[in-house]
Amino acid sequence: ESVRFYYDHETHWITDNVGSIIATVPGSFQSELGCPGDWQPDCLRSWLQDLDGDGGYRLTLHGLAVGSYECKVAIAESWDENYGQGGVPGGASIPFAQTYADYQLDFAYDSVTHILSVTSSLFADGFEDGWIQNWSSGAP
Repeated sequence: ESVRFYYDHETHWITDNVGSIIATVPGSFQSELGCPGDWQPDCLRSWLQDLDGDGGYRLTLHGLAVGSYECKVAIAESWDENYGQGGVPGGASIPFAQTYADYQLDFAYDSVTHILSVTSSLFADGFEDGWIQNWSSGAP
């Protein structure tokens, strides 16, 4: 296997496919992120990143259109290793909803249990009081 290096301009995270798990969230929303289509495990616009090295991989999205979506976690930009509901290998897609256009979506993947949680919250940019309403789906 050859070494591939990855860099994210927004987070400034630099990693490689040997020292890190390269996990993405392919799903029915990816075309809205600018991917060539939906369900694309090799589109890094839905790349989960473990910035602090604790095994918890995260992705935050802003501006996704209101609607119902589904996703999974794919490893190494491929369907060869993927996880669905409850962290089941090759399991059922994880449903989630974007109920308000001004909410952000937070995806959190646990690399030990393989469970992906999707949380929607009020985009708190500029809010000093920290008031956020959350709901979560996809966790068992």
